[in-house]
Amino acid sequence: LLSILNQSTEDFLFLLDIEENVNWFFGDAKAKYNLGDPNKPTNTLEEMYQAVYENDIEKLSLDLEKVAKGLKKEHNMSYRWVTKDNKINWINCRGHVIDDENGRPMVMIGRVNDTVYSHYTNNITGIFNSNKLIEDLKNEIAKDEGYLLLVGIDNLAKINMKYGRELGDEYISYLANTIELINGIEYLYHLDSNVFGVYLSKSSESDVKYLFDKIQDSVKDKFNITGISVANVKGDFFIGEDLYQTAMEFIISAKKNKRCELTFYSKEEIEKKRILSEILQEMISNIRNNYDGFYLVYQPQINSNRYSLYGVEALLRYKSKKYGEIYPDQFIPILEQTNLIKVVGYWVLREALKQIKIWRQYIPNLHLNLNFSLVQLDDDDVTNEVARIFVNSKLPPNSVTIEITETVKV
Repeated sequence: LLSILNQSTEDFLFLLDIEENVNWFFGDAKAKYNLGDPNKPTNTLEEMYQAVYENDIEKLSLDLEKVAKGLKKEHNMSYRWVTKDNKINWINCRGHVIDDENGRPMVMIGRVNDTVYSHYTNNITGIFNSNKLIEDLKNEIAKDEGYLLLVGIDNLAKINMKYGRELGDEYISYLANTIELINGIEYLYHLDSNVFGVYLSKSSESDVKYLFDKIQDSVKDKFNITGISVANVKGDFFIGEDLYQTAMEFIISAKKNKRCELTFYSKEEIEKKRILSEILQEMISNIRNNYDGFYLVYQPQINSNRYSLYGVEALLRYKSKKYGEIYPDQFIPILEQTNLIKVVGYWVLREALKQIKIWRQYIPNLHLNLNFSLVQLDDDDVTNEVARIFVNSKLPPNSVTIEITETVKV
């Protein structure tokens, strides 16, 4: 009957004889996985364990022991199988126990699905990826307060260039295996290239520090790691992407500036990052809406010899509809980091030239000063674009001085 039913599903149906330790898998499970002799209809649990990823065997065997002892009637577990060509697949196995006439566990009937997590795993390590973390944060683990710890390998790009990508992949797998073998880790994710995430529910900063130190001590002879930890306090994050995106931004920054360290981020720092992210999205929308919210103010420049007005300096300002006036040292770095400063900078030049042209009708030699970010100068077309804007303004080139932003080190 199970063999017939299996023809109408993509799952592998199974029947486990608990008393005899004999298992039947239906469908092409044995053709894909090392589940014992493919010419025999049955296999033992020991033979089935040959297909189970080595780090998952212990937790699986413990659960099946509870089933065999009658301590649980349902088996519902996600773990990994290894295909015959050594590809790691996450599977979900669900089974229901049927007792004999004496109330003792006799058989378990169920199904194995090896496609349910196909979009939730990393190709190199087979560990759950960022999609699974975000889903878990929305639906499960973030219900409890805890910490999200991110750990990444330092200078992996340089390692790949100097010694080859094979060594880099070996280090990634080594770090993954190191973290997996630490007792007590329930939620592990391979998030991005060489960045791994661990969610520790109902934990403290000391727990997080202990885990990071343990990982660091285990890998220090091969490579260095950097870590960041973000606290998930109820009310701080409304959806899974918030916590994940915030943590990824912090780990990228930490790997550049605080290598080989573990850094904790407070609720206030997280809130600041969240607000800046909102401002960025608002600015992107406003740039598309004719630069709504951006405006210029002009600072007079006085000739010290004659105490007369020499010119003006155009200064960019931004007013958020939600947060009001935003300080330049907050929004300009965002524009620079996202390259939006290039289009905004050209808008500043056009608007300032329009204004200076009006004022020069009354003060003919009025001079304009404005700042360009080094990011703007990195634009291959900057010379042609500036020249085009000047030609359209019909102002003499010597009426304007463009300076590099004061915060840039040359």
